[in-house]
Amino acid sequence: MNLKKTLTNSIINHLKGICPNGVQQNISLASISRWEVGRVAKCIVSPNSAKQISSIIKFLSLNELPYIVKGYTTNFLSSDRVLDVAAIHIGSKLADYSINEKSVWCQSGICVIGFARTVAQSNLSGIEQTSVSLKH
Repeated sequence: MNLKKTLTNSIINHLKGICPNGVQQNISLASISRWEVGRVAKCIVSPNSAKQISSIIKFLSLNELPYIVKGYTTNFLSSDRVLDVAAIHIGSKLADYSINEKSVWCQSGICVIGFARTVAQSNLSGIEQTSVSLKH
């Protein structure tokens, strides 16, 4: 991948076509970070569906444009320099889940700590190692 390619207005407009109302420009990552730290991102794309995620990544990859995928950012720290790649934010719009008697399913935008607590309250196990604060 050519990391020297940058986000142009044309590319950002194409991303807006893929993800209407889901593209923000020149946004501080601190505004969507659990720890409220981070640099300014030139373009944050917040998809509403797995189909949008797929289309975004396909477009960026075909055009050899670098990108990062980030979630709730509890393990994401960055410098203060401008992030000149597309930041795909998998957030609360993709946080659905289901729990039945023997299994659980969730989307990648779920808050893991809260989900682990919900699973534990459903008398299921196996996810508790993702959270050290289940007893709160």
